[in-house]
Amino acid sequence: MLTINILPGHGVSNIKGVPYDPGATNKNGTEEATGTKILANKLKSKLEFNGFKVNLLNDRNVTTQINFVNNNKCDLAVSLHFNAGGGHGIEVLYSNTAPGYHSSTTLKVANILLKHLVNDTGLTNRGIKLTNSGVGIIKRTNFPTILSENGFVDHPTEYLWAKDNEKLEILANAHCKAICEYFGIKYKDNKDKNENQENNNKKEEINQDMAILNTKNLIKFTYNGEAKQLENFTINNTTYVKTREILDLDSKNMIINIKDNIVKIDINDKEIDGILIGDKSYSPVRQLCEMLGKTVDYDGVNKKVIIK
Repeated sequence: MLTINILPGHGVSNIKGVPYDPGATNKNGTEEATGTKILANKLKSKLEFNGFKVNLLNDRNVTTQINFVNNNKCDLAVSLHFNAGGGHGIEVLYSNTAPGYHSSTTLKVANILLKHLVNDTGLTNRGIKLTNSGVGIIKRTNFPTILSENGFVDHPTEYLWAKDNEKLEILANAHCKAICEYFGIKYKDNKDKNENQENNNKKEEINQDMAILNTKNLIKFTYNGEAKQLENFTINNTTYVKTREILDLDSKNMIINIKDNIVKIDINDKEIDGILIGDKSYSPVRQLCEMLGKTVDYDGVNKKVIIK
C-alpha cells in the first residue's frame, strides 16, 4: 500500500517547554497553524478514501517532523504551510540535496501539485522553488518530501484560504488529486459521501427527536399582536415553524430550495438552513423572522413565541 506522511506546519509541540507556534498571522486573528491542521485532516481523509495509508504528525518541532518522516517509511511526505511576507499566490518547495531527493518523484510531484493548486484556487502561480537552506523539513528527510505554501495569510483576501472551510476543502482536493495523478490512481472525491452521511445523520436525528418528543403544536404564536396557530416542533431547544405559513403571513421575496431533505431559505440574498419532513419545509423561527425584519421573544412560562 502506498504511504503518505503529512506534516502540518506550526502549532503545538509534544516537547516539554516548547511554546505554541501560530505560524503566520494577520490582523483578523487568522493563524497559519489552525489552517494547516484543518487542511491536514481533510487531506488525510481524502487520501485514505483513495486507498492510501496515511501517517499524520501534529508537532511543530522541525526535528521531530524530520525524525517522524525518516522513521516512518513513505512514498511521499508533504509539509503543509501558508505563506506570509506581503506577497500573494501559490508555490511548492523542494530540495535537490535532501537524502531522499529523486527527480523522478520529488520534482515531478511538485510540478503536478502546483498545477492542481493553481487551477483549483485561481491564485497566482509563484512556481516551483528550489531551496537547499533554511527549510529543514525538505532538506533532511530520507524520503521524497515537498512543501506547499497555500496562499498568504497576511494578504487582504488570501488569508481566507487558511480559514474558510470550503476553501480548505478545495486545497485538500487539489493535494489529493495531485498525489493520485502522480501515483496513477483514479481520484475519487469523498465529499458526496460525507455530505450524504451528514444528511442521513441529520434526518435520523430529526426522526428520533420527533418520535420521542412529539412536540408538535406545543408552542403558541403571536404574530403582530394576533394569536396564530402555526405548525411547529422543537429539536435541541430550537423551535421550527412551517416555512410556508410564515411566508403567507409576511410576503417577502423568499426562495426555498430543497435538496436531499436539506432546505435552504433565501431572503434578500441571505440564507438559512431548514429541514424537510414529508413534503413540508420547516425553518428555525428566530432566524427566519429576523431575516424578515421581525423581533422574536419567547415567553417560557406560557410557551409562547411573540413575533412583532
